Amino acid sequence: MCDTMCFISEKAAIFGKNSDRDPGELQLLLYTHGELQKPEDEHPPYLNTQFRTLEKAASSLKMPYPALLSCPSWIWGAEMGINTKGVAIGNEAVFSRRVPRGRRDQGLLGMDILRLALHCSADADEAVSVITGLIEQYGQGGNGSRNGRLYYQNSFLIIDGTKAVVLETSGSSWASREIYGAAAISNAYSLRKKYDASGGLRNNCDVKMHFEHPVMSFFSKGDFRRSRSLAYMEDISPSSPVSGMKEALRSHLTHDRSIRTSMKSLCVHARGLVNSKTTASMIADYRFNVPIVWVTGSPCPCLSLFKPLTASEHVPKFMRSRREAYSYAELNQKRMNQRISLDDPQRRKILEALKHKEDEFDRSISRAADAEADELSLISASCFEDGLKFESELDGGTSQH
Repeated sequence: MCDTMCFISEKAAIFGKNSDRDPGELQLLLYTHGELQKPEDEHPPYLNTQFRTLEKAASSLKMPYPALLSCPSWIWGAEMGINTKGVAIGNEAVFSRRVPRGRRDQGLLGMDILRLALHCSADADEAVSVITGLIEQYGQGGNGSRNGRLYYQNSFLIIDGTKAVVLETSGSSWASREIYGAAAISNAYSLRKKYDASGGLRNNCDVKMHFEHPVMSFFSKGDFRRSRSLAYMEDISPSSPVSGMKEALRSHLTHDRSIRTSMKSLCVHARGLVNSKTTASMIADYRFNVPIVWVTGSPCPCLSLFKPLTASEHVPKFMRSRREAYSYAELNQKRMNQRISLDDPQRRKILEALKHKEDEFDRSISRAADAEADELSLISASCFEDGLKFESELDGGTSQH
C-alpha cells in the first residue's frame, strides 16, 4: 500500500510519495529513456512492458522524455518518477468491485502506465491524456505483487509545477479533477461526483460509491492514511515545503517518533500481520528553475537520508544500469536493517544527524536559487555524492557507490 500527496499554490508546489511494497523487495533508482525495440524485419517498432507487448501503440508513443524513476526491481514500470519536463506522477492501488475476475490478468500494470506517461508527457494535461488513452485501449491488470497475488486498479496524482490532477480509474473508465491547495491519494477511491472530465461513466456518477470494493478498502486503511496525508499538506509552509513533506513521509502514529507497526502509519514497517513496508520515498520540489528531486533510494524514510538530484543527465552513473542500481539498493537495504535494529534513542540521534545533513543540502541549493538549470543540476549531484559519503561514515564505513 502507498501514499501520494502534494500541495500546489501560487507560492509553492511540492509532490511526495512513499512506496509501500512486499518486505525485502528492492526498489531501484533509474534514469531511463523510453526507447522502442526495433525489429530487423519490416514490422513496426514494439515495446515490451511487464506483461504486454505493445505494437499498435508503439507508433504513437514517441517517448521523447527521459525520466528519473523509482522502480521495484522486477518491474519494467515505476512506482513514482519525474521526467525532464518536470512532470511527476505517483500511482496508488485502488480496489474496484466492477472489474470481472476473469479480466484481472488483462491490460497494463499501473506502474507500466505511469512510466509510459512520464516518457510521453510535457505537462500534466498531456499525462492525463496518455494515461486515459492507454487504459481505454488496453485496460489495466496483471499481478502487482512479487511474492503473492495482488490485482488492482489505479489512481494517479500528477503534477507539473503549475497544475496538479487526481485521476482515478476502473477498467477503461476514469475521472479526473484538477486540484488547488492540498491533495492526497491512497488505497481508496477519493473522487465523488465533483470532477472535471471523465470517460466511460454515466452522468452524475459518484466514483467512490460506484467502484469501491468496501472490504478491500477497509483493510487497506486508505481513507485513514489519505486524511493524515491531507492534514500534513494543509499545514505545508510555502517558504519551506520540503521539510513539511519529509515530516509527512517519515510519520508514524506515535508522538515520540518511536516505531509503531500499523497500516495507518504513512511510514510503514513490516511486523506480524503487517506484511507491507515503505521501500522507497521521493519528493519533487518546484521552488527553483528546475525541480529538485529528493530521493532516499532505500526503505524506511524515518531513518533514511533524502538526497537531492534533478531529472537530467547529471545523475550518478549507477542509475543508468539496472545491475548497478540493484547493488546500490541492496546496500541500502542492509543499512536500514542495521539502523532499525537500534533502540529508540539511537534512532533519534541518527534522524537528527540526517536532518542536519539535509538542511546543509537545502542551503547549498538555495544559495543558487536563481542559477540556470544545468548549474542547479550539478550542485544537486554534488550534494548527492556527499550524501553517499556521509551515509557510509554514519554506518561505520560500509562500502559505497
